[in-house]
Amino acid sequence: MQPSPPTAQRGGLCSKRWDGHTSNRDPVVEWAEALVEKVTGGKREKGPVQAGYDIVDPLGRHIEVRTLQNSPGGPWVNEHSVAAAPGRDLYALVVLVDREPQGILMMDLRRLPQLGAALHKRHAGLDHRLELTGGNIKAMLEDPAQFASLGLTVYRPPTWRPAPEPH
Repeated sequence: MQPSPPTAQRGGLCSKRWDGHTSNRDPVVEWAEALVEKVTGGKREKGPVQAGYDIVDPLGRHIEVRTLQNSPGGPWVNEHSVAAAPGRDLYALVVLVDREPQGILMMDLRRLPQLGAALHKRHAGLDHRLELTGGNIKAMLEDPAQFASLGLTVYRPPTWRPAPEPH
């Protein structure tokens, strides 16, 4: 079972970073990067901040890791904007509700326009940006097979295996 991410209530802003050095970074972000690194078999770069990406997977693809946190019940007040950028191949959005991980949405940024069309998006800049609502995120988490051909892989606890399974 994957432990819950650290929080101010569960241990505060940590002084130790994933590699043992001190850090003032958000511990939830550090935890999310460690989770994506483990799930993908990738490797975090030496420094905690690179332009455009956080992890390089075994195929050499650069992954940007972000988090989205919301409270349970009621409408989600936090939504998310996914942005493609030079040097970035994949975008991993770690979704948490009440500080508990719900899954990782791994998006192939080359397929962002197709994913946006499947989500019925009509905002400007769909070739490089995708504005995700709570409903979009829940749909992707609940039915990953519907979006698999559009470059989306979903990893869910407790196994953190990709869904749908690659062939």
